[in-house]
Amino acid sequence: MNLKIHSIFRSVLLILLWPLFFSAYAQEEEGQIPDSVEIHALTQLYASTNGEEWDDNTNWLKVNKWPDWEGVTYENGDVVGLNLRSNDLHGSLPEVIYELTALQVLNLSRNKLSGKIAPAIGHLANLEVLSLARNELTGRLPREIGLLVRIQELDLSANNLDGQLPDELYDLVSLKALFIGRNSFDGELSEEVGKLVNLEVLNIGDNLFEGTLPSSMGNLTKLYELSLEYCLFRGELPDSFRHLTSLEILSIHQNQFSGTIPQYFVDFPLRNFWIDYNQFQGIPDFSSHANPGSIRFVGRGNQLDFGDLEPNWTEDGSIFSTSRYDPQDSVATFFSSSDRTYSVEVGGQYNRYQWYKSETAIPGAVGPTYTASLNDDLATYQCRITNTLIDDLTLWSESKVTRAGQYYAIADGDWDELIWSREKDGPVTDTTPGEGSEVFIIGKNVTLRQSLTTGPVHVVIDETGASLTVDRAELTVVGSFDLTKEMEGYPGGVKVINGGRIRPVHP
Repeated sequence: MNLKIHSIFRSVLLILLWPLFFSAYAQEEEGQIPDSVEIHALTQLYASTNGEEWDDNTNWLKVNKWPDWEGVTYENGDVVGLNLRSNDLHGSLPEVIYELTALQVLNLSRNKLSGKIAPAIGHLANLEVLSLARNELTGRLPREIGLLVRIQELDLSANNLDGQLPDELYDLVSLKALFIGRNSFDGELSEEVGKLVNLEVLNIGDNLFEGTLPSSMGNLTKLYELSLEYCLFRGELPDSFRHLTSLEILSIHQNQFSGTIPQYFVDFPLRNFWIDYNQFQGIPDFSSHANPGSIRFVGRGNQLDFGDLEPNWTEDGSIFSTSRYDPQDSVATFFSSSDRTYSVEVGGQYNRYQWYKSETAIPGAVGPTYTASLNDDLATYQCRITNTLIDDLTLWSESKVTRAGQYYAIADGDWDELIWSREKDGPVTDTTPGEGSEVFIIGKNVTLRQSLTTGPVHVVIDETGASLTVDRAELTVVGSFDLTKEMEGYPGGVKVINGGRIRPVHP
């Protein structure tokens, strides 16, 4: 313990006195080595980031070893480069580091630096490369970042930075590469991003960005990599993307994008085409691409069907070098109440269908439609769709639950009016609920003004906002009728007025 205290005391004393020793040495080397301001900044960096514990601190604080200080580059007596990447720096950056105004390259990535990026960052107007990636920095990006007018590469990825990007960031028109992914930046991406016309790489994924993409992104015609993955972006890709003709890497997975990927992407020199886990409903036919075998395609978790995929397959398999596309979202099941027919609509010429009733395959039900028996009482219908050309992908239709006596209230009105459907939001049926029927009142206001003489029914108030009024009528229900929602004048409940009556029957 005493040795450790002695070591710390020696380091502090050396840092405090070292500029004095160095000043005497510098008189003989005028114009060849840094001035006292730069030396002070470096010694403070050493002290603030636990220099004695760095992985490599070779020659630091040694007067006669100045040209060989690990990671320091100088020209004409000025410090122009500081590269201490992956060197186990701990602690916060001292503000005096921003007094190294001749710096062109500052790389302190892959360390354990904490604290905020100070507004004084704007003093480093000669910086061309700034990398503080993979540290533990926090807080907002200061507006003074916009003063780095010569910056070409800015990498702040994998920290804990947050807030909205300052508008001043978009003044950095010399930027060729912007890496700010894996932080907690939020808000919408500004139209001002279109000012960064020299960008070749834009990597902002794994943040909290939201909203639609600005059309001005079409100005970034030099982009070859666009990474927006793991954000909250939504909507269709802007039509201005047709101008991104240099794009090789498109990584937009894990967002909420929708619509169809435009055909003009076929003309791009794409290598990575990662669109998985969005809501896309169509992709281009890449068969005319210059080299489709060079494309790595990942499209899982969208709303694609075999009609979207087949153009990109041959009898020998996918035309892509890599293709991952399973699973996809379920497809819709349509139901016709007039003849109890279920159907699916799935694109593709090589499809195979198999219908299931309550999870059991129905023999012979191998087409896109299936007509159920009128005698079926309670059943769940679903269709499994595969494709003889495309391996690995199985599409399932939505599970459709239908009972022989199932009815939905689809419009306001009296119980005896034609307000019923055999499916939710489906066409009106010409029969009223009968004995043993199950009535779902969903988002509607239904008034019963006559007694049911056909027998007991089961009524379900299934959604907030729905209500049933029993007016001078008698309603007989099967089992216990749940009246916990009953409240006079409260939507979503049950009201009994004018001598009406609800009579539960326990079977």
